[in-house]
Amino acid sequence: MSILRFTASQDTTITNAYKENLATRATDSNMGSADILEVFNIYAQASTSSSEKSRALVQFPLADIISKRSAGTVPASGSVNWYLRLYNAEHSSTLPDKFTMVAAAVSQSWEEGYGLDMDQYSDPGLGNSGYGATWSARATGSVSQGSLLLDGAADYVTVSDHDDFTFSNNSDSDSAFSVSAWVYLDDLGNAHSILTKWNTASSNKREWNLNVQVTTGLVFFLLYDETNDVQHEAKTTTALSATTWYHITVTYDGRSGATAGTGIKIYIDGTSDTLTVTNNSSYVIMRNTAADVIIGAETSASTFFDGKLDEISVWDKKLSATEVTELYNSGCPEDLRFHSAYISTAADLIAWWRFETAAVATADTTTTIQDHSDNSHSGTGTSLVAGSLSTTTPGTCTTTTLYWITAGGQFSTTAGYTYSQYFEKGFENLEVDISHVVEEWIKYENNSSTGIPNYGMGVHLHSDQEGATRGYYTKKFFGRGTEYFFKRPLLEARWDSSKNDDSRNFYLSSSMLDSNDNLNNLYLYNIVKGQLKDIPGLQGSPNVLLVSVFDEVPKSSSYPLALPRTNEIPPGVAAANDLSVTASRIETGVYTASFAYTSSATTIYPVWHTGSSHLVYNNTQFHTGSAIAVKTHYASNYNSKTAYVSNITNLKSAYANNEQSRFRVYVRQKDWNPTIYSIASADIETTVVEGAYYKVVRIVDDYDVINYGTASTNHTLMSYDASGNYFDLDMSMLESGYAYVIKLLYKVNGEYVEQSEEFKFRVE
Repeated sequence: MSILRFTASQDTTITNAYKENLATRATDSNMGSADILEVFNIYAQASTSSSEKSRALVQFPLADIISKRSAGTVPASGSVNWYLRLYNAEHSSTLPDKFTMVAAAVSQSWEEGYGLDMDQYSDPGLGNSGYGATWSARATGSVSQGSLLLDGAADYVTVSDHDDFTFSNNSDSDSAFSVSAWVYLDDLGNAHSILTKWNTASSNKREWNLNVQVTTGLVFFLLYDETNDVQHEAKTTTALSATTWYHITVTYDGRSGATAGTGIKIYIDGTSDTLTVTNNSSYVIMRNTAADVIIGAETSASTFFDGKLDEISVWDKKLSATEVTELYNSGCPEDLRFHSAYISTAADLIAWWRFETAAVATADTTTTIQDHSDNSHSGTGTSLVAGSLSTTTPGTCTTTTLYWITAGGQFSTTAGYTYSQYFEKGFENLEVDISHVVEEWIKYENNSSTGIPNYGMGVHLHSDQEGATRGYYTKKFFGRGTEYFFKRPLLEARWDSSKNDDSRNFYLSSSMLDSNDNLNNLYLYNIVKGQLKDIPGLQGSPNVLLVSVFDEVPKSSSYPLALPRTNEIPPGVAAANDLSVTASRIETGVYTASFAYTSSATTIYPVWHTGSSHLVYNNTQFHTGSAIAVKTHYASNYNSKTAYVSNITNLKSAYANNEQSRFRVYVRQKDWNPTIYSIASADIETTVVEGAYYKVVRIVDDYDVINYGTASTNHTLMSYDASGNYFDLDMSMLESGYAYVIKLLYKVNGEYVEQSEEFKFRVE
């Protein structure tokens, strides 16, 4: 395959356009689920100098790209070009012309969101009781719009007992978990229970307990084995002060047993604190009790939190130090749907209580505190009053990633990270080579000290048009939600994967040809159990792969025929009087050697071997190839016009959409009429066409799904070997349920000639 397509993983439009009343801007609207992306500038609509803009954002699945590169499906950096492709969407509004579109790397994270409305801009985004990217700049607040204010006397929230909050198998082992909260102490005069599954009334029911110690301000975390009536205790050496917001995260690795306390870590403002740990040798595991989870109290001990709590979360995993740092988010509460741990495994977020009366789909009340995880662990308020749901929020939020640093999105202006395309008519598709950016994304993913993070690409009008005192309304592209399979935003990989194996097209060196035309390429394919694999042990001199040729299958005493003399080949192909040519590895399990041939034998056998001796039988022999007929170049006494007849010999009527198929192309000259003497063969040998290309067209609408790749990338150039021309096609790039046709294009005497044959098939 020499072309692969990756569909956008998220896209959206952001805008500061006026709503219908021409008074309110749509800066807080989200359009992430719309099937259209829109880019425009509207001038002087609301006033004589008003300006309204719209920009598109699109991001692609880097993990899939890296996986395919690791598997060898996508070539290494420098051997592949990456194209951003957005497809024009026809519409009834005015389409501008003669403008330039800019595609620039986005330099800040964003989320797609769920909005659809691109007319009234009625769907809310982040910061407007909704979710997903908007035009808005970073706000003073954060994802948190409120907190829980507790009076230290009788206020708390009860979350009913559930097995989700028991982190052991109740038999022989604990399991890892984490608890996180924003904490504000009004004073240190009381013990402050933050979150507990701990009840000492009547029959004891104790599992775990997070609290702040009275007077000292030290953070405590307890694990309890109710069967053996023992506990592990971990406490910080750093004390919390009153009237200050802190972010507290506790992690437990689930190790169980006598040293379980050593598996506890407590982080204050994202930094792991030095702990004093008291282990108990009798501890085995926490037991599954019927204790409820209590926010802000240990009710059986009548100790109540005095202060504020916010953004409390429970995780069914030990958060890593990196994940805790991300959770702290430089002092600003983070929407956990953005958090890498949630994105990786959403089920690990057991519960998330936000204490919000705004900025969420379902608001909290004094009686019901919503769980914003994917579970249903909402709590019931006790003694809460209207003022308990405070508008006070934690953190400074000067570095939150939830809003743009500047309104309208954050885009790189660095050379090599921005691209442009001129639209003469306006209806053209966007197609720009963004190879540098993609490779920088991949670098960062492999090593975060290099490259740039993959935040996708932003598409907007050039500043000359976006800031112009005239309108450019409106350019639309199809989004990833479109019903049109081939119009989705794409990141397209193109490369020349053609292999020019001259086993059928091997020529004797001729003074009528230049040095390049005199070169022949031979290939070795090391196929092991149906898979290409590298030959082990080829690690440099003398263990390099070599090829020599013989006039018969070599015996133990055979000598190789003389390979090209140095004055008949380009420098570097072979050393003087060297009878073996050094081969190169071009991809996993595939090796090639190039040389000019000057001997007199008309049938030769290539032998692939390794070793320092030019006597092949003294070396390690890997493979002896089939007989190769040596052709001779002859000039002609008339000016011929070559024409061909073609057929795809292994074409099937239908293919599955997960197939990766190889098509074998039979070619012969048109009006072929061989001279027959005494023996005729019924088999017509295929002719190799060195400049053969293919394209794929959907029959129902004559749509070019894959066009001829005759430009610099040569991404539909066919390979050839001893069996003739061939090419590979990944059927996942084609929409199921449709019929397609393959067409062929040959370069003949410097001109491209499309062949008349068509080869039809269907994808199921």
